[in-house]
Amino acid sequence: MINDNCRVCKGKTKRRGYLYICNDKSCRAVFWDKAKVKRKIKEDPVNRELIIEEAKIPKVKKGNHFLYVLRMKRNPKDIDKPYQKTEYNGETALHPYIRYLNHITKNNHSRKFRTDRYATALIDFKCQKMTREVAKKREKQLILEKKGMGINALGG
Repeated sequence: MINDNCRVCKGKTKRRGYLYICNDKSCRAVFWDKAKVKRKIKEDPVNRELIIEEAKIPKVKKGNHFLYVLRMKRNPKDIDKPYQKTEYNGETALHPYIRYLNHITKNNHSRKFRTDRYATALIDFKCQKMTREVAKKREKQLILEKKGMGINALGG
């Protein structure tokens, strides 16, 4: 059974199907029950839509893009290196909960950064009415800002 406490702040969460949302307004991290989601989708790909429906994810208006941040766990290959907080930054026209689901279920995920294996929680997202080109530019700026703060920012 999954520990339903927030993976970021360890606080209480609200569950919607296989989706968990932190109740703490200063955290608001989100995570999926990865094992169950992967198993359900492997059994029948149609289950993806049922999982999304159970999670009650809102529809996104056309023309809106999101910038999102996934918290990443440490790659075992980097165990010898000093610890550095790692985040994956991305942009999408999908709702970030769905995009995060895609990352962990290997549906259009980042093979280079292995988001299917190392993404542990969606820790932030912002929605803006913008074109894809502007969103991609903002994504690159966000990565540079995070690197400036000493975070190992991936993506782009």
